[in-house]
Order: sequence, then C-alpha cells, then structure tokens
Amino acid sequence: MSRSPFADAEKKPSGLEHRAHARVDTPFIVVRIDGETYRTVNWSMGGMLIDGYGGRLTAGALFSVDAIGNDEKSLLSVHIRARVVRCEADKVQPNKRHLAITYLDLDDSAYTLLGDVLRARDDAGETGRGALAQTG
Repeated sequence: MSRSPFADAEKKPSGLEHRAHARVDTPFIVVRIDGETYRTVNWSMGGMLIDGYGGRLTAGALFSVDAIGNDEKSLLSVHIRARVVRCEADKVQPNKRHLAITYLDLDDSAYTLLGDVLRARDDAGETGRGALAQTG
C-alpha cells in the first residue's frame, strides 16, 4: 500500500512559505537514488532537500528513492515516488547540486519510518541522529 504524503496534512501554515509539513534538519537522513547515496539538508513528511547530488535529474523529473537510513550502512529498502521541484548549484562543490524533491507517494515502510523519526525527535526534544537508528 502506498500513501500520499498529503493525506494527513493539516491546514497550510501562514506566512510566506505555504508548506503542508514542517521541515526538520535533525536528524539528517541518507537516501539512495539510482544506486548513489546522498545526505539531506532538511526533510519533512512531504519532501526533502538533498545535498551533493551529482546525478542527471532536473526540475520536473519523476524518479524513486529506493532506500533511506541513518547512514549508508543502515539503509532500509523503501519505495518513494518523487518529483524534482528544483535543482540548484552547490556554491561549495560546483559539480554537485542541491536537489529539492516532493514525494508523490510513500510505501508503508517509508511512511512509518519517517513518522516514527519525527515522533521520536519530538518526544526526545530534538535529540538528533540517534532517533532514526532506533526506529528501524
């Protein structure tokens, strides 16, 4: 079963950004796309900003994230269908880019894992990286 990341969304927050889901930058997570792993800058139940992307995806491209985890050694196989919202040059690494993505749907494993991480983060008062490893 797959889920839309917007099924449980509440009203959009007021202000300049109209996001259905709050972004967090801790704990960062690692994702695998086309066999390569990348670290997130921030993420939410609706999407993520990926750092150091060196692949061929461009704005509007459809693709899948096939694993997420605390690091490359703890990746959990998932299926997240996603769309590239924007792709920006990295000022520090000119041959790498920041990839902003929105989820189109998440399988149950991805939805449960991301939700558990957010709950553990909130329960622990934003303890950071340990939360992801404890939920897998």
